Order: sequence, then structure tokens, then C-alpha cells
Amino acid sequence: MNPIRSAIAILLLAIAAEAVSAEEVAVRDGATARITLSAHELTRIAMTSGVKLARILAPDGQLEVRPGTGADGEDTGDAFVRPVDPTPDRAFSFFVRDEHGATYTLVATVEDRPSHTVLLKPGDPVSLREASSDAAEPTVRRIKALVRAMALGDPERKFGHTAVGKRIPVWRQTASVLDETWTTSADLKGETWTFRNTTADTLRLDETQFTGLYADTRAVAIERLALPPGTTTRVFIVRGPQP
Repeated sequence: MNPIRSAIAILLLAIAAEAVSAEEVAVRDGATARITLSAHELTRIAMTSGVKLARILAPDGQLEVRPGTGADGEDTGDAFVRPVDPTPDRAFSFFVRDEHGATYTLVATVEDRPSHTVLLKPGDPVSLREASSDAAEPTVRRIKALVRAMALGDPERKFGHTAVGKRIPVWRQTASVLDETWTTSADLKGETWTFRNTTADTLRLDETQFTGLYADTRAVAIERLALPPGTTTRVFIVRGPQP
């Protein structure tokens, strides 16, 4: 397909989607927000307040991502996504980073609905720049960096990690394996787990269910929040002393 014609088609899709419905979601750096994605059509993700979307970080095999481009190929600061697994009511999480470096965790639920636009509404852009500086909230930034590395396989090779592969019972409804342990140069450590639903019903997972596994749990991220029978999800746990 002609690249210019393809870019124009995507822009027209964005305009049409926004005219039909726009799902506006408040977001905050380091916090989690919930959105819905179309099961079979493209969903546009964009920022409000004049902020541009910089990058979407999703585990392999979870999300098809097309960066937004104009007719002449310039970056439009948005993106068009579609879940690889279109099963309705399936939920999974991924990261979105804006042009100021603020990173948001999005928990997406898949719905059988037409294309639409998700508008992420951050706080004041100036405040975001201040909150995203290297000197601000260093522990929070290090926790987010470790979670991203565990989810994406540490492509920048910033952390040490060791394969474990040990079965450790956690709940009767699941079979759980501690896959890897992760270390940082500071006081944080991470764990990558795989949980499999061993029941005949769909399990609904939530980050708060895992915070009690350790007394020093600092953060939890889950790839799939809805787990049908026999399916698995990865869970990322960050541990360390409270500040």
C-alpha cells in the first residue's frame, strides 16, 4: 500500500474514531489507569494537554503497535494499537511513556467494540517535567526501570538476573513457578513468576493479592488480570526496604 495513502487512511481513522467516542483517562507518572481496547479494530492512544506520546512498552505477543505519522512521515505523537489475542474481557497491562519521560501503567480490557480513541490526561506538563527529572523520586524511577526490564527481558542489560525455575505453591487455584530473580546496584531486587490457573473457572487477579507474599514488597505488575482455565500470566514483584 502506498505509504502516504496509508498515513492518510490512519489519520482519517483517528478523526472518525474521535468523532464517535473518546475515552478520556486521567493518568499520573508511576500510577496505574484502566482503559478499553477494541478486540478487532485499531484503538488510538493519544495524550491531552499538548503532550505527545513517545513510546509504548508491551511484552512480546501482547500488542500490535503502529506509531502515528502524518502525510509527510512526521511523528504525530500518538499510536494505534490492537491486541494480538482478541478474546473479549481479556485484560493485560503495558507501559506508555510520554515525551517528558513520565511513564504510565495501563491495564487494558479487550472489548468487542468499534475503533475509538483513548485520551490520556496527565497533570500539568511543567509539573511532569519536574517530576520526571533524574533528581526527583529516584526510588520510584528505579522501581519502574526494574519492572520494565523484567517485562521486556532487559534489552539494555542494566540488571543482573538468574534463572530459577522453582515450583513454589502460593494458592490452591494456581500452579506457580519462580522463573527468575533480579538484582540491581542499589537496594532493590526483583522476581519474575509464572502463575497458571488450575481451576475450571476464570480467575480475576489484582496487584493487591500479591503484596502480602513478602513483607518488603514494593511493587507488583501483572501481564494478564483475567486468567481463563489452563492459561498463564507472568507476575513481576519488586522487593526492597521502605524509604
